[in-house]
Amino acid sequence: MKYLIVMLFPIYCCSQDGNIKYLDSMLSVDYCQNSYDFDSVYFLPDYGCYFDIRRQKIGLTNVFLIPKSKGKIYDFDFSKKSIKWIKANFKLMIFLTEKKYLKEVKNGEGRYAEMFPYVNKLYSYNSQKCIWQLEKTFIIKNLNEKKTMVKSMWQMVFQRVGH
Repeated sequence: MKYLIVMLFPIYCCSQDGNIKYLDSMLSVDYCQNSYDFDSVYFLPDYGCYFDIRRQKIGLTNVFLIPKSKGKIYDFDFSKKSIKWIKANFKLMIFLTEKKYLKEVKNGEGRYAEMFPYVNKLYSYNSQKCIWQLEKTFIIKNLNEKKTMVKSMWQMVFQRVGH
């Protein structure tokens, strides 16, 4: 009698999604150093430069940092903090539109816009497993769906804050 032994090993999303390896770099704001505070949620657009992907490898991102300590307010330059420190002190969400869905805006000085239809992915950092996870994929076909997705994005962010 012959037996077939099958061993199953977990395959993490890194092997399924090439964007995962670049997500940590989205937390580094060393280019324009722009960050914004919205009701105790910190927002780092596009590598610190809103709609400027010249230095990005994967596309346009909206990075949300939600303090793990409720009510904690940070007033500092994120460019001076390590990625390890950011991961330890914040819940992290990254919304990504890959470069393949973008076109350069004429006379936009490096600015890009989405081409319909396009895909926007939500990644969140699981601090217990120390991994980024693809949480949700949005398929946006028109301007109305984009408006709905943006509204959903903010709702998901503020749900994690506890508002």
